[in-house]
Amino acid sequence: MPRLSDMLNSRAAMHQLQRLFTARTWRKLRLRARLRWFARDAMRSPLKYVRLAFLGLILFYTVFGNYGILARLRLEIHKSHLSAELTRETQRSNELRSAIQKMQTLEEIERWAREKYNLSLPSEIVYVIK
Repeated sequence: MPRLSDMLNSRAAMHQLQRLFTARTWRKLRLRARLRWFARDAMRSPLKYVRLAFLGLILFYTVFGNYGILARLRLEIHKSHLSAELTRETQRSNELRSAIQKMQTLEEIERWAREKYNLSLPSEIVYVIK
């Protein structure tokens, strides 16, 4: 009598077996057969799977490691946010410098004192509207 794993390898026998079992049982049988094939192949050539595991580890580290692709993308995004903030702060600094330059004149100091501290000249009358 042929073994189940041998029968799963031929197409005609596979179709006959598929009619005998339910879909769930059929999936379990196929999975078992695949796992047996994998175990047999791993026993025949283990170096192939060691290389595959090593390659997978290198790929994983390349993508998710401290210096990987995702870390690089995170740093690029952080850099763009920092450069935007630097641009905003540079613009604000330039505005403050121009305000300081304007405040150097006597007329501007007088206007600022009138607005900020409600000061007036001795000859002026101030009306406060509430």
